[in-house]
Amino acid sequence: MELDYLKKHYNVLDLDKALEKLKNGTLPPYSLAITFDDGYKNFYDYAFPILKQHNLTATFFLPTNFILEKTPLWTDRLEFLGLKDDAKIRQGLKTHVDESRNLELIRLENQHQKKLDNFVGSNSVYAPLSLEMIKEMQNAGMKFGAHTQSHPILSKVNTLRLFNEIKGSKNLLEQNIGEISNVFCYPNGQPEDFNQDVLGGVKKAGFKWAITTIEGMNTKDTNPYILKRITMDNIKDQTTFVFALSGFRSFLRRLKSL
Repeated sequence: MELDYLKKHYNVLDLDKALEKLKNGTLPPYSLAITFDDGYKNFYDYAFPILKQHNLTATFFLPTNFILEKTPLWTDRLEFLGLKDDAKIRQGLKTHVDESRNLELIRLENQHQKKLDNFVGSNSVYAPLSLEMIKEMQNAGMKFGAHTQSHPILSKVNTLRLFNEIKGSKNLLEQNIGEISNVFCYPNGQPEDFNQDVLGGVKKAGFKWAITTIEGMNTKDTNPYILKRITMDNIKDQTTFVFALSGFRSFLRRLKSL
């Protein structure tokens, strides 16, 4: 139903093409692009068939350690523990550098004698896309982009590691799946998760654009390395979907923050 609404009321474009048009001032009114972060197998199982059915494309951003090495994302390791104060712990762990975050996760896993170390059975909800799935999706018009190697908060890593996370993920994806998007995607993507060093690393790695999870719409004057998005988390009905998509939700949030 949501994709029917998009096709009826919006110009749904390939992300790179949409950004080129935005830059050149030729973007049609009511244009948007569809994106997904992290590269879960669920995208192949559920999103991909629906996108194909509606003849739409989307761009999927992949952390290479998750895709190529089957290393679970740290957020999934935490969620898997099923802790009552999961949200509070998650928010706190985002402020850690990787080493201390991993040590705390290991402590929690040992404490609760539970660890996400495979994607079998009920754990399959955390499974990554395979290269075979990605190839099939590419052949059907889906696009893929870089989302770091290990999905760290980039503002928390040192300069050498920073460039490896950005450029390294680009190189690995190109080696394994061929041409990728010219758009980079920041993990977590809030203002505190990137800084001028991160933006510089993205430019140096050869990306034309980068996307955040900051709510809002983009114009020709938007910084190409701090592009906004409209997230669809916790959308439970058509009315909320339309409300968020219109940009009115982000407008109200800005008003509340004044």
